[in-house]
Amino acid sequence: MATTVSEITEGAYDRPVGLPVSTLVIARRAILRFLRTPQLVVLGTMQGVLFLLIGLVELRARLAFLRREAESAPPPPGRAAEVLGGGIR
Repeated sequence: MATTVSEITEGAYDRPVGLPVSTLVIARRAILRFLRTPQLVVLGTMQGVLFLLIGLVELRARLAFLRREAESAPPPPGRAAEVLGGGIR
């Protein structure tokens, strides 16, 4: 006598599975797949570090440019020079 698919999976779907259980199962599978491929870990880490370094270099360059512009700009005439440009000179 041949067994059918319904006989094999007869007891597999008896218990209800909710959203939290399904979410945890899917998350566990994704984490295991991620850890089993080391190039994803290494390249993902390198990409994050390079993103931060490039951002810091860009920020430093922009701040230096603003500092140079503030030092070379003449102060506005009158009282506004005392209020606005007091700490820039």
